[in-house]
Amino acid sequence: MSVNRSQSAAVAGSPVSTRLPVPDHAEQEKSIALIKHIIARMQAEPDQTLSFAQYMDELLYHPQWGYYSSGQVRFGKDGDFITAPERSPLFARGLLCEWLASVDEHSADFVEYGAGSGQLAVDLLPAMEQAHCLPERYFIIERSAALIERQRARFSAALPAHLAEKVCFISRLDQSNWQGGMIVANEVLDALACERLKWRYNQPDTVKQMRVGFDGQRFVWSAASANEEIVNAMRMVSERLADRAVSDSVYCELNLQAPVFLQDLFVQLQAEGKPARILLFDYGGRSADVYNPERADGTLRCHFRHLAHNDPFVYPGLQDITAWVDFEQIQHAAQAAGFEQEGWLNQGQWLLKTSVPDELANQMQQTKDQVQQIRLAQQLRDLV
Repeated sequence: MSVNRSQSAAVAGSPVSTRLPVPDHAEQEKSIALIKHIIARMQAEPDQTLSFAQYMDELLYHPQWGYYSSGQVRFGKDGDFITAPERSPLFARGLLCEWLASVDEHSADFVEYGAGSGQLAVDLLPAMEQAHCLPERYFIIERSAALIERQRARFSAALPAHLAEKVCFISRLDQSNWQGGMIVANEVLDALACERLKWRYNQPDTVKQMRVGFDGQRFVWSAASANEEIVNAMRMVSERLADRAVSDSVYCELNLQAPVFLQDLFVQLQAEGKPARILLFDYGGRSADVYNPERADGTLRCHFRHLAHNDPFVYPGLQDITAWVDFEQIQHAAQAAGFEQEGWLNQGQWLLKTSVPDELANQMQQTKDQVQQIRLAQQLRDLV
Protein backbone atom coordinates (compact mmCIF):
# COMPACT_ATOMS: atom_id res chain seq x y z
CA MET A 1 0.00 0.00 0.00
CA SER A 2 1.52 3.28 -1.14
CA VAL A 3 0.71 6.63 0.40
CA ASN A 4 0.32 10.03 -1.21
CA ARG A 5 2.66 12.25 0.73
CA SER A 6 2.39 15.96 1.30
CA GLN A 7 5.57 18.01 1.18
CA SER A 8 5.99 18.24 4.95
CA ALA A 9 5.68 14.51 5.58
CA ALA A 10 7.99 13.59 2.70
CA VAL A 11 11.12 14.28 4.70
CA ALA A 12 12.09 10.63 5.12
CA GLY A 13 9.76 8.69 2.92
CA SER A 14 10.03 7.76 -0.72
CA PRO A 15 7.99 8.60 -3.83
CA VAL A 16 4.61 6.86 -3.87
CA SER A 17 1.44 6.74 -5.89
CA THR A 18 -0.70 9.88 -5.93
CA ARG A 19 -3.83 7.76 -5.69
CA LEU A 20 -3.43 7.24 -1.94
CA PRO A 21 -4.87 9.30 0.92
CA VAL A 22 -2.96 12.09 2.61
CA PRO A 23 -2.72 11.97 6.43
CA ASP A 24 -4.03 14.98 8.27
CA HIS A 25 -1.75 17.63 9.77
CA ALA A 26 -1.66 16.08 13.28
CA GLU A 27 -0.73 12.68 11.83
CA GLN A 28 2.02 14.23 9.74
CA GLU A 29 3.44 16.04 12.75
CA LYS A 30 3.48 12.77 14.71
CA SER A 31 5.22 10.98 11.84
CA ILE A 32 7.84 13.72 11.59
CA ALA A 33 8.53 13.45 15.33
CA LEU A 34 9.14 9.72 14.95
CA ILE A 35 11.34 10.29 11.90
CA LYS A 36 13.52 12.72 13.89
CA HIS A 37 13.80 10.23 16.74
CA ILE A 38 14.86 7.42 14.39
CA ILE A 39 17.42 9.63 12.63
CA ALA A 40 18.92 10.59 16.01
CA ARG A 41 19.15 6.91 16.93
CA MET A 42 20.86 6.13 13.62
CA GLN A 43 23.37 8.92 14.13
CA ALA A 44 24.40 7.31 17.42
CA GLU A 45 25.32 4.07 15.62
CA PRO A 46 28.87 3.53 14.26
CA ASP A 47 27.57 2.78 10.76
CA GLN A 48 24.71 5.31 10.95
CA THR A 49 22.12 2.56 10.33
CA LEU A 50 19.59 0.41 12.16
CA SER A 51 18.68 -3.17 11.40
CA PHE A 52 15.27 -3.37 9.76
CA ALA A 53 13.97 -5.13 12.88
CA GLN A 54 15.05 -2.16 15.01
CA TYR A 55 13.47 0.25 12.54
CA MET A 56 10.21 -1.72 12.32
CA ASP A 57 10.00 -1.99 16.09
CA GLU A 58 10.27 1.81 16.39
CA LEU A 59 7.57 2.32 13.76
CA LEU A 60 5.10 -0.02 15.39
CA TYR A 61 5.91 0.11 19.10
CA HIS A 62 7.64 3.38 20.00
CA PRO A 63 5.81 4.35 23.24
CA GLN A 64 4.77 7.79 22.02
CA TRP A 65 4.72 7.70 18.21
CA GLY A 66 4.53 4.02 17.23
CA TYR A 67 1.63 2.82 15.10
CA TYR A 68 0.24 0.48 17.75
CA SER A 69 1.52 2.09 20.94
CA SER A 70 0.14 5.54 20.09
CA GLY A 71 -3.25 4.19 19.08
CA GLN A 72 -2.75 5.27 15.45
CA VAL A 73 -3.92 1.86 14.29
CA ARG A 74 -7.45 1.70 12.91
CA PHE A 75 -9.38 -1.55 12.63
CA GLY A 76 -12.39 -2.55 10.54
CA LYS A 77 -13.89 -1.28 7.31
CA ASP A 78 -13.10 2.36 8.13
CA GLY A 79 -9.55 1.60 9.26
CA ASP A 80 -6.31 0.32 7.77
CA PHE A 81 -7.14 -3.40 7.69
CA ILE A 82 -9.70 -5.95 8.83
CA THR A 83 -8.92 -8.95 11.03
CA ALA A 84 -10.93 -12.16 11.28
CA PRO A 85 -13.09 -11.08 14.26
CA GLU A 86 -14.18 -7.98 12.33
CA ARG A 87 -14.88 -10.01 9.21
CA SER A 88 -17.30 -12.41 10.82
CA PRO A 89 -18.69 -13.43 14.24
CA LEU A 90 -18.14 -17.01 13.14
CA PHE A 91 -14.49 -16.65 14.13
CA ALA A 92 -15.62 -16.34 17.75
CA ARG A 93 -18.01 -19.26 17.28
CA GLY A 94 -15.11 -21.42 16.12
CA LEU A 95 -13.12 -20.49 19.20
CA LEU A 96 -16.13 -21.29 21.36
CA CYS A 97 -16.08 -24.81 19.93
CA GLU A 98 -12.38 -25.13 20.80
CA TRP A 99 -13.05 -23.77 24.29
CA LEU A 100 -15.86 -26.25 24.95
CA ALA A 101 -13.76 -29.16 23.73
CA SER A 102 -10.62 -28.44 25.71
CA VAL A 103 -11.19 -26.76 29.07
CA ASP A 104 -13.07 -27.01 32.35
CA GLU A 105 -15.25 -23.92 32.30
CA HIS A 106 -15.45 -23.81 36.10
CA SER A 107 -11.78 -23.00 36.61
CA ALA A 108 -10.28 -22.00 33.29
CA ASP A 109 -9.00 -18.63 32.10
CA PHE A 110 -9.03 -17.30 28.55
CA VAL A 111 -6.15 -15.17 27.22
CA GLU A 112 -6.17 -13.03 24.08
CA TYR A 113 -2.90 -11.55 22.88
CA GLY A 114 -3.34 -8.20 21.15
CA ALA A 115 -7.12 -7.68 21.23
CA GLY A 116 -7.13 -4.94 18.58
CA SER A 117 -10.60 -3.45 18.33
CA GLY A 118 -11.92 -5.75 21.07
CA GLN A 119 -14.34 -7.39 18.65
CA LEU A 120 -13.40 -10.95 19.60
CA ALA A 121 -14.26 -10.41 23.27
CA VAL A 122 -17.49 -8.63 22.28
CA ASP A 123 -18.55 -11.69 20.27
CA LEU A 124 -17.05 -14.46 22.39
CA LEU A 125 -18.06 -13.55 25.96
CA PRO A 126 -21.84 -13.47 25.23
CA ALA A 127 -21.49 -16.73 23.27
CA MET A 128 -19.67 -18.30 26.22
CA GLU A 129 -22.40 -17.14 28.57
CA GLN A 130 -25.11 -18.55 26.34
CA ALA A 131 -23.27 -21.88 26.29
CA HIS A 132 -22.86 -21.77 30.11
CA CYS A 133 -19.09 -21.85 29.87
CA LEU A 134 -17.82 -18.44 30.89
CA PRO A 135 -14.14 -18.33 31.86
CA GLU A 136 -13.09 -17.28 35.31
CA ARG A 137 -11.29 -14.36 33.72
CA TYR A 138 -10.81 -13.08 30.19
CA PHE A 139 -7.25 -11.74 30.06
CA ILE A 140 -6.04 -9.37 27.38
CA ILE A 141 -2.28 -8.98 26.95
CA GLU A 142 -1.76 -5.62 25.31
CA ARG A 143 1.35 -3.46 24.85
CA SER A 144 -0.48 -0.28 23.92
CA ALA A 145 -1.98 1.90 26.67
CA ALA A 146 -3.94 3.76 23.99
CA LEU A 147 -5.51 0.53 22.72
CA ILE A 148 -6.31 -0.58 26.26
CA GLU A 149 -8.33 2.60 26.80
CA ARG A 150 -10.09 2.11 23.48
CA GLN A 151 -10.91 -1.50 24.35
CA ARG A 152 -12.20 -0.57 27.81
CA ALA A 153 -14.58 1.93 26.25
CA ARG A 154 -15.72 -0.64 23.69
CA PHE A 155 -16.47 -3.27 26.33
CA SER A 156 -18.29 -0.77 28.52
CA ALA A 157 -20.53 0.19 25.61
CA ALA A 158 -21.01 -3.23 23.98
CA LEU A 159 -21.09 -5.73 26.86
CA PRO A 160 -23.29 -6.11 29.92
CA ALA A 161 -21.45 -5.01 33.05
CA HIS A 162 -21.04 -8.55 34.42
CA LEU A 163 -19.30 -9.63 31.20
CA ALA A 164 -17.17 -6.50 30.88
CA GLU A 165 -15.97 -7.15 34.44
CA LYS A 166 -14.55 -10.49 33.30
CA VAL A 167 -11.92 -8.67 31.23
CA CYS A 168 -8.54 -8.09 32.89
CA PHE A 169 -5.64 -6.28 31.21
CA ILE A 170 -2.12 -7.52 31.84
CA SER A 171 1.23 -7.08 30.12
CA ARG A 172 2.51 -10.63 30.72
CA LEU A 173 0.91 -13.99 31.41
CA ASP A 174 2.87 -14.43 34.64
CA GLN A 175 0.91 -11.49 36.09
CA SER A 176 -2.33 -13.46 35.87
CA ASN A 177 -2.17 -16.17 38.56
CA TRP A 178 -3.00 -18.42 35.62
CA GLN A 179 -5.54 -21.17 36.36
CA GLY A 180 -5.11 -23.01 33.09
CA GLY A 181 -7.20 -22.65 29.96
CA MET A 182 -6.81 -21.33 26.43
CA ILE A 183 -4.52 -18.75 24.83
CA VAL A 184 -5.30 -17.17 21.45
CA ALA A 185 -3.01 -14.93 19.40
CA ASN A 186 -4.61 -13.65 16.20
CA GLU A 187 -2.28 -11.78 13.83
CA VAL A 188 0.36 -11.27 16.50
CA LEU A 189 3.36 -13.09 15.05
CA ASP A 190 3.23 -11.27 11.72
CA ALA A 191 3.53 -7.93 13.53
CA LEU A 192 6.72 -8.86 15.38
CA ALA A 193 9.68 -6.90 14.06
CA CYS A 194 11.53 -8.96 11.44
CA GLU A 195 14.82 -8.78 9.58
CA ARG A 196 14.89 -7.89 5.90
CA LEU A 197 17.42 -9.94 3.91
CA LYS A 198 18.78 -10.42 0.41
CA TRP A 199 20.20 -13.74 -0.75
CA ARG A 200 20.77 -16.16 -3.56
CA TYR A 201 17.90 -18.55 -3.05
CA ASN A 202 18.77 -21.48 -0.78
CA GLN A 203 22.37 -20.29 -0.37
CA PRO A 204 22.58 -19.09 3.25
CA ASP A 205 26.24 -18.06 2.97
CA THR A 206 25.19 -15.37 0.47
CA VAL A 207 22.79 -13.65 2.89
CA LYS A 208 23.03 -9.89 3.25
CA GLN A 209 21.23 -7.98 5.99
CA MET A 210 19.24 -5.03 4.65
CA ARG A 211 19.69 -2.21 7.13
CA VAL A 212 18.04 1.22 7.14
CA GLY A 213 19.96 4.47 6.80
CA PHE A 214 19.18 8.11 6.10
CA ASP A 215 20.60 9.93 3.07
CA GLY A 216 19.72 13.45 4.19
CA GLN A 217 16.30 13.42 2.54
CA ARG A 218 14.74 10.02 3.10
CA PHE A 219 15.28 6.59 4.63
CA VAL A 220 17.19 4.21 2.36
CA TRP A 221 18.26 0.56 2.29
CA SER A 222 21.86 -0.31 3.13
CA ALA A 223 23.20 -3.83 2.55
CA ALA A 224 25.57 -5.26 5.17
CA SER A 225 27.11 -8.60 6.07
CA ALA A 226 24.71 -10.77 8.02
CA ASN A 227 25.68 -11.76 11.54
CA GLU A 228 26.08 -15.37 12.68
CA GLU A 229 22.58 -15.56 14.18
CA ILE A 230 20.97 -14.62 10.87
CA VAL A 231 23.17 -16.91 8.79
CA ASN A 232 22.51 -19.87 11.10
CA ALA A 233 18.77 -19.19 11.02
CA MET A 234 18.81 -19.11 7.23
CA ARG A 235 20.73 -22.38 7.17
CA MET A 236 17.83 -23.91 9.08
CA VAL A 237 15.42 -22.40 6.56
CA SER A 238 17.46 -23.88 3.70
CA GLU A 239 17.11 -27.36 5.18
CA ARG A 240 13.36 -27.02 4.55
CA LEU A 241 13.66 -25.78 0.98
CA ALA A 242 14.00 -27.70 -2.27
CA ASP A 243 16.88 -26.98 -4.63
CA ARG A 244 15.92 -24.69 -7.49
CA ALA A 245 17.99 -23.01 -10.16
CA VAL A 246 17.62 -19.28 -9.41
CA SER A 247 20.17 -16.94 -10.93
CA ASP A 248 19.17 -13.62 -9.37
CA SER A 249 19.25 -12.57 -5.73
CA VAL A 250 15.88 -12.15 -4.03
CA TYR A 251 14.60 -10.44 -0.90
CA CYS A 252 12.99 -12.15 2.07
CA GLU A 253 12.18 -11.65 5.74
CA LEU A 254 13.29 -13.54 8.84
CA ASN A 255 11.41 -13.41 12.13
CA LEU A 256 13.88 -13.87 14.97
CA GLN A 257 11.43 -12.64 17.60
CA ALA A 258 8.84 -15.41 17.16
CA PRO A 259 11.03 -18.16 18.69
CA VAL A 260 11.83 -15.80 21.59
CA PHE A 261 8.10 -15.14 22.05
CA LEU A 262 7.34 -18.87 22.22
CA GLN A 263 10.23 -19.64 24.55
CA ASP A 264 9.19 -16.85 26.91
CA LEU A 265 5.57 -18.03 26.85
CA PHE A 266 6.63 -21.59 27.70
CA VAL A 267 8.75 -20.37 30.63
CA GLN A 268 5.83 -18.35 31.98
CA LEU A 269 3.46 -21.31 31.70
CA GLN A 270 5.97 -23.60 33.40
CA ALA A 271 6.25 -21.14 36.27
CA GLU A 272 2.47 -21.00 36.66
CA GLY A 273 2.23 -24.80 36.62
CA LYS A 274 -1.16 -25.04 34.92
CA PRO A 275 -2.00 -26.39 31.44
CA ALA A 276 -2.79 -24.27 28.41
CA ARG A 277 -4.00 -24.84 24.89
CA ILE A 278 -2.56 -22.26 22.50
CA LEU A 279 -4.01 -21.29 19.12
CA LEU A 280 -1.95 -19.05 16.83
CA PHE A 281 -3.71 -17.50 13.82
CA ASP A 282 -1.74 -15.62 11.19
CA TYR A 283 -0.89 -15.02 7.55
CA GLY A 284 1.86 -17.27 6.23
CA GLY A 285 2.61 -20.78 5.06
CA ARG A 286 5.33 -23.39 4.81
CA SER A 287 8.92 -22.34 4.36
CA ALA A 288 8.67 -23.11 0.64
CA ASP A 289 5.76 -20.67 0.36
CA VAL A 290 7.31 -17.88 2.41
CA TYR A 291 10.71 -18.12 0.69
CA ASN A 292 9.45 -18.87 -2.80
CA PRO A 293 12.01 -17.17 -5.10
CA GLU A 294 9.23 -16.15 -7.47
CA ARG A 295 8.21 -13.76 -4.69
CA ALA A 296 11.39 -11.79 -5.39
CA ASP A 297 10.50 -8.87 -3.10
CA GLY A 298 9.61 -11.05 -0.11
CA THR A 299 6.37 -10.87 1.88
CA LEU A 300 6.80 -7.51 3.61
CA ARG A 301 3.54 -5.56 3.36
CA CYS A 302 2.35 -2.19 4.62
CA HIS A 303 -1.30 -1.22 5.14
CA PHE A 304 -2.79 2.25 5.20
CA ARG A 305 -6.56 2.77 4.97
CA HIS A 306 -7.07 -0.57 3.23
CA LEU A 307 -4.39 0.11 0.64
CA ALA A 308 -1.44 -2.28 0.57
CA HIS A 309 2.09 -1.68 -0.67
CA ASN A 310 5.66 -2.74 0.15
CA ASP A 311 7.40 0.55 1.07
CA PRO A 312 8.08 0.69 4.83
CA PHE A 313 9.61 4.16 4.48
CA VAL A 314 6.25 5.81 3.74
CA TYR A 315 4.60 7.67 6.64
CA PRO A 316 6.61 6.18 9.52
CA GLY A 317 4.32 5.42 12.45
CA LEU A 318 1.12 5.87 10.45
CA GLN A 319 0.88 2.51 8.70
CA ASP A 320 0.89 -1.14 9.66
CA ILE A 321 3.85 -3.32 8.64
CA THR A 322 3.72 -7.11 8.53
CA ALA A 323 5.54 -10.09 7.04
CA TRP A 324 4.31 -13.62 6.48
CA VAL A 325 4.80 -16.19 9.21
CA ASP A 326 6.88 -19.28 8.40
CA PHE A 327 4.81 -21.90 10.19
CA GLU A 328 7.49 -24.54 9.85
CA GLN A 329 9.80 -22.19 11.75
CA ILE A 330 7.04 -21.83 14.37
CA GLN A 331 6.70 -25.61 14.61
CA HIS A 332 10.42 -26.04 15.18
CA ALA A 333 10.55 -23.15 17.66
CA ALA A 334 7.57 -24.49 19.63
CA GLN A 335 9.14 -27.92 19.81
CA ALA A 336 12.46 -26.45 20.92
CA ALA A 337 10.68 -24.42 23.61
CA GLY A 338 9.04 -27.56 25.01
CA PHE A 339 5.48 -27.40 23.70
CA GLU A 340 3.52 -30.42 22.54
CA GLN A 341 2.04 -29.71 19.11
CA GLU A 342 -1.27 -30.59 17.52
CA GLY A 343 -0.11 -29.41 14.08
CA TRP A 344 -1.27 -26.62 11.82
CA LEU A 345 -3.86 -26.04 9.10
CA ASN A 346 -5.34 -23.12 7.26
CA GLN A 347 -8.15 -21.05 8.74
CA GLY A 348 -10.79 -22.46 6.44
CA GLN A 349 -9.87 -26.04 7.33
CA TRP A 350 -9.89 -25.15 11.01
CA LEU A 351 -13.32 -23.55 10.91
CA LEU A 352 -14.88 -26.32 8.82
CA LYS A 353 -13.81 -28.98 11.32
CA THR A 354 -15.73 -27.24 14.12
CA SER A 355 -19.49 -27.34 14.59
CA VAL A 356 -19.84 -23.87 13.03
CA PRO A 357 -20.92 -25.08 9.53
CA ASP A 358 -23.70 -27.23 11.05
CA GLU A 359 -24.84 -24.36 13.29
CA LEU A 360 -24.89 -22.05 10.29
CA ALA A 361 -26.86 -24.54 8.19
CA ASN A 362 -29.47 -24.79 10.95
CA GLN A 363 -29.75 -21.01 11.13
CA MET A 364 -30.23 -20.78 7.37
CA GLN A 365 -32.96 -23.42 7.47
CA GLN A 366 -34.79 -21.59 10.23
CA THR A 367 -35.07 -18.34 8.30
CA LYS A 368 -37.08 -17.77 5.14
CA ASP A 369 -35.51 -14.38 4.59
CA GLN A 370 -33.26 -14.81 1.56
CA VAL A 371 -31.29 -11.68 2.36
CA GLN A 372 -30.51 -13.05 5.81
CA GLN A 373 -29.52 -16.40 4.30
CA ILE A 374 -27.09 -14.64 1.97
CA ARG A 375 -25.61 -12.70 4.89
CA LEU A 376 -25.12 -15.88 6.91
CA ALA A 377 -23.45 -17.64 3.99
CA GLN A 378 -21.18 -14.62 3.41
CA GLN A 379 -20.02 -14.75 7.03
CA LEU A 380 -18.60 -18.22 6.38
CA ARG A 381 -17.12 -17.30 3.00
CA ASP A 382 -15.33 -14.35 4.59
CA LEU A 383 -13.29 -16.75 6.73
CA VAL A 384 -12.71 -19.74 4.47
